Amino acid sequence: MPIAATTTTGQVTNAQAAVERSQAGVDIASKDVESARARRVSAQARLREAEANQTRAAKDLERMKQLVAKDEVSQQQFDLAGPRPSRPSRAWKR
Repeated sequence: MPIAATTTTGQVTNAQAAVERSQAGVDIASKDVESARARRVSAQARLREAEANQTRAAKDLERMKQLVAKDEVSQQQFDLAGPRPSRPSRAWKR
């Protein structure tokens, strides 16, 4: 086999190997993107849940305040009802 043919065959083989390595990298990157998307969806669901809990707690507080104002619930019961809802952090806002 001539030297030129051997060199060309080696270069083709090296190029094919490089293509295969590149494709493997693309496959790994695609899986990483899918995983990141799944984590984002999960985080968004947790955020919606936290926002719903905060809304519910705020409404519960308002109801309790009204009951205290009407003397249907004592101030002590109101105080023992639990912590007051806090405002969501700006970091959690979209």
